[in-house]
Amino acid sequence: MWSARLFRHAALSVPIDLPRGFPVDVVGLDAFAPLGARVRPAAQDLVPTYPAGLPLHIAAANLFLSEESAVKTVMIVTVAVTLFLLYGLARDAGLERWWALGGCAFLACSPLFLFMAVQPMSDVPATMWAEATMLCAWRTRQRRLFATLTGVCLGVATLVRPTNLLLALPVVAAMPLTLPTVAGLIAGGIPFVAFLTAYQSFAYGSPFSSGYGDLSSTFSSVNFGASIRHYVSWLPHLASWLIVLAPAAAWGWRGALARWRLIAATWMAVLFGVYALYSVTSETWWSLRFLLPAFPPLIIASLVGLRQIVLSADRVVAIGACPEPRRRTCPEQGRTAARAVVSAGVVVVCLVALVRGPQFNAYSDVSDSERVYRDALEVMALERPSYTTALMLQMSGAANYYAPHVRAIRYDWLTPDGWGAIRTWQSREHVAIGAALFGAETDEFFRRDRTPLTCNWQSRGHYRHVTFWECPP
Repeated sequence: MWSARLFRHAALSVPIDLPRGFPVDVVGLDAFAPLGARVRPAAQDLVPTYPAGLPLHIAAANLFLSEESAVKTVMIVTVAVTLFLLYGLARDAGLERWWALGGCAFLACSPLFLFMAVQPMSDVPATMWAEATMLCAWRTRQRRLFATLTGVCLGVATLVRPTNLLLALPVVAAMPLTLPTVAGLIAGGIPFVAFLTAYQSFAYGSPFSSGYGDLSSTFSSVNFGASIRHYVSWLPHLASWLIVLAPAAAWGWRGALARWRLIAATWMAVLFGVYALYSVTSETWWSLRFLLPAFPPLIIASLVGLRQIVLSADRVVAIGACPEPRRRTCPEQGRTAARAVVSAGVVVVCLVALVRGPQFNAYSDVSDSERVYRDALEVMALERPSYTTALMLQMSGAANYYAPHVRAIRYDWLTPDGWGAIRTWQSREHVAIGAALFGAETDEFFRRDRTPLTCNWQSRGHYRHVTFWECPP
């Protein structure tokens, strides 16, 4: 949200507010970069670490709404549009109206989708733009204009989440590769390539750098096995047990829809594949949020697979019940109703399993958990208004947004020499230094085997699981 505030005020960076006489040459500028920000190369400015896509959405809404209302509106709209686009994709992939609505129900009831839908994070917008990209790519077969729209959607999807650029592969599978369509695709994407190149060059020093720095160590083949096991353990609980039927879609997509076999396979493969290499993916159930943009083809393929299995089973039953001489006269109406009942029964059972899962209600705790940060900073401001400098880690990002008057210093960046220089500065300026520690950070902060932050630290109370401390001059 801090990044959105910068864009709203037509700024790409902000200067670091250094205290007077502060020994920055010893401490280093990185200690003043809160979570969600980093120091711009060769400058004393802070720039956001997060991709620009979602903040730009919020900044655009903020032109007409307050900051808080803009965030909520973007969240609500992206959820609604994501479900609407899923319906359109399902229909284009050959599913009838009620089947397509069933797909929307599965996504809407996904504990992972709900958990991310109530947070201002990029997962749901990334899913929305991935759907828009693939819908336009498929419809390029009907009108050439959709090729340019595909380029636009792919560009925005990449701004929201850089790995969405991998969707270029399923896009190629979906589009007719003629010179006009390829030219339209490139024309639609060029403005976003230009923006991303200019922005990343300014903020991070190179068009090929990102706010996250070097991620090569976090993407490795050694993570593949753990990620796959995590997929197998959790995806049935987050996308429903219906996904075990997805392979049957290969027999369900035929004729003019046969191309969807390749589209769905490449769409899922590129995203499931790249995040199987990511070390974070297997940490917890909601770490699979990175896979949300691959949920639409997974859900659609599952429904196509279910429909195909029911149809195949019906044919087998019909062959047994109606010998060859009578087969043409066997009643079709009853069989159609039976297929509908069986299909609806499987869908309902899988939806109930999603809703009754232990993760389903996790979304209801998000607001309360996130509010702790803002409320704790308000408590600190009321009880210790004299603090202008405070050591923080997890609280630092919230302080940058909600309490910009407090200079948050990242204690995890401090060396013994840096802390010694700060203590000398503190004694000279005669100012108190505070600390706001979140949860287990208190034990870490005072642990003997870490860099000692020697001081007569005095407890100044707490708010829920945030503790406040003071280092007197």
